[in-house]
Amino acid sequence: MAKGRFRLIAAGLVAFSLVLSSCFTIRVIGISPKVLGPGDTVKINVKLYPSSSASNSTWRVVLLVGMVNLDPASASMFDKKGNFGGPFARVTDNAARDVLLTGTQCTVYGVSASDLVGSFPEWRAYRTIDVVDSAAAAITKAFKVTINADRAAGTTNDSFGGYVVFSAAWNDDGDGTPEAGEFFCTGMMGGSVAFGP
Repeated sequence: MAKGRFRLIAAGLVAFSLVLSSCFTIRVIGISPKVLGPGDTVKINVKLYPSSSASNSTWRVVLLVGMVNLDPASASMFDKKGNFGGPFARVTDNAARDVLLTGTQCTVYGVSASDLVGSFPEWRAYRTIDVVDSAAAAITKAFKVTINADRAAGTTNDSFGGYVVFSAAWNDDGDGTPEAGEFFCTGMMGGSVAFGP
């Protein structure tokens, strides 16, 4: 993928943090370190916040993550600081990923996750095992998650890795199976990390 095309996509994604419900939505993403050497790991630190103080939801929290030139490694527990009753155990959910990457199941500001599959070949969905009450803390409190990714083998020092993160809520109908129509995507952001020696 051309560097200019990716930068255009990434710049647009940073602007798209959309409130669609009273769930959690992404407001801040930071990375560390800023430059990855061969074999290094980047920490993508995601901060979500309740999107409304007027209402609350008690659903599972989901992060759908796409990557290019990065290999997914692991993710921390959700709500690392315990602001909303956590830390919450998490799982990698391929079934949820597949639903969210289908058609318009995960759409924010008219951009669907499925539209970005060609630009981000690696996708993971991480979610809480338990439901989370978005009213358990003030709207100013962060719901933190860290996603780790390794620099992909064969990448050059003058290139970069890219990522996009969609926040979502899963309103399960009670059968424990991710299905179309059960997810509400609330925000998305993306960015890149430079590669160096």
